[in-house]
Amino acid sequence: MAYPPNGAGAFEGSTISLRPTPPTFETPNPIATWMDPYWRKPAKKLFARADYEVSQASKLMKKDKDMPLEEVETLSYNIDQVNNLSNLYVAAVREKKKQGAREYVGRLDKGINVLNASRTSSRQLADKRAKVKEGFSLISGNRRADILLTAPKRQVTRCERRVRLDVLRKCTDWLKEGHHTRRIHWLRGESRSGKSTVLRWITDQLLSYDKDNANWVVAIAFDTNFNRLDLFVDHFLPTILAQLADRFRALKEALSSLCTNIDPSTYFEETHYVQQVQTLFVSSISRVLSMENSKPVLIVLDGLDECDDATLSCLFLFIECVLYSKVPAYFIIASSDSYRIRQHIDAPPLAPLVDINEVEDYFQARAKAASWTPSEPSSDSQRDQTGDDQ
Repeated sequence: MAYPPNGAGAFEGSTISLRPTPPTFETPNPIATWMDPYWRKPAKKLFARADYEVSQASKLMKKDKDMPLEEVETLSYNIDQVNNLSNLYVAAVREKKKQGAREYVGRLDKGINVLNASRTSSRQLADKRAKVKEGFSLISGNRRADILLTAPKRQVTRCERRVRLDVLRKCTDWLKEGHHTRRIHWLRGESRSGKSTVLRWITDQLLSYDKDNANWVVAIAFDTNFNRLDLFVDHFLPTILAQLADRFRALKEALSSLCTNIDPSTYFEETHYVQQVQTLFVSSISRVLSMENSKPVLIVLDGLDECDDATLSCLFLFIECVLYSKVPAYFIIASSDSYRIRQHIDAPPLAPLVDINEVEDYFQARAKAASWTPSEPSSDSQRDQTGDDQ
């Protein structure tokens, strides 16, 4: 980020809108200047006001843990400017530079006004963030960070990062074109065939974009600690929405507004799951995407075999609700070719939307590649080659 930060506003040409404040400094008249050539009296009042503004701004930065980096840099810059001008005034007085001292008094007054304006703006934004955070508690209080595919405990080490290039190539082709007609990409293969490594690689790549070009991507990994229906209902939706809201402020504000009148102690237990999906996921995301003309949503789901039957039914109900809503969403799922999975995948609402990416066992695929030899050329081709040599 360029320095000074945008909005820091030094003095002339500031982008900060200064709120009206009672005047604390008036340029002394010639007689007052003759009696006080260094303007010590107005400087004393400004020093007191500067100390107050610096103190309040510092407390605000320390208290507001959610303050964006840009706001922190703006306040820090303006604090530095006020402190620097105070020091310059003291140095000018010490060196008996009357004109310089008077100039720094005037600039210090402007610097304090800029700091006051930026502090007031940050205070208002902090109050707004606190209100959003309170409304968002229904989501944040039920998220489970440990079930994210990108959770630290699921870190793919270098020795495991032998990504199945054949599988990855099919995935990337689907992401480029295939998803328009087949909105579910199914990595179908047995356990330890490399499906999770491919999903982790794709997710890491899509999440690596900066905030100005961020992708709507969320990735969940089911395991034995998250395979029951009650856990799914309580935590699946909040975890997905919280991961997206961490990257998109507009979604967090939309969810906060929606959740204001919801009782968090009973909502997930007493509200029908389809209604939860429509209210929390479809309504909030479709509203934000339409306002921002954003990218589609990609939901990555790994480890479906770990889910019990009731959880699987609820999970595919979620997929069906989202695919047949107005949210532009797509799914990559990974599982074995078991009957439990197929009875949902082959059902009429989803079957036409599934693109299958067959994932062979890793060692079988290597053995097949190693044992492959070119076919023997036909007698005609041998004759043609002999003729060419002659």
